[in-house]
Amino acid sequence: MTDLLKVKSYVCPVPGRKAEVDAIKQMVMTAGGSPICANEQDLSNAHACIDQCDVMFILICTETLAPAYQDLIAYASRVGKRVIGIWPEGAAVEDVPGMLGQEGDGAIPMTAEKIKDVIMEGEGVWELPGGVTRPLQKTPRHKG
Repeated sequence: MTDLLKVKSYVCPVPGRKAEVDAIKQMVMTAGGSPICANEQDLSNAHACIDQCDVMFILICTETLAPAYQDLIAYASRVGKRVIGIWPEGAAVEDVPGMLGQEGDGAIPMTAEKIKDVIMEGEGVWELPGGVTRPLQKTPRHKG
């Protein structure tokens, strides 16, 4: 089990989705995680925030399909950070989108319990909206 006080978590800011991003930050704090760069409103300092964190949470939405967010997911993966996508309430899709599906470490519904599990267990879980487990990828990705 991971020492919760040592798990530094970065929640990517998403313009136009402040309420959802703030809710994720609150869930991270409730789960015992240590949010970093919590006052960031845009991606101007994102690389430095990723460099400081243990896990990066990113809201899965149309805004985060933009190239800037896809590049951040790839960067976080490349520097060995866990990347966890968060499905907002009401999401209804068939698969994990974009770079998150290729480079991410998991996707979970937006609940405090799931976020706490990710922080405590140190591993991602792949779930689609509604809690359906995503089939394992054919080729496992290795960080190193």
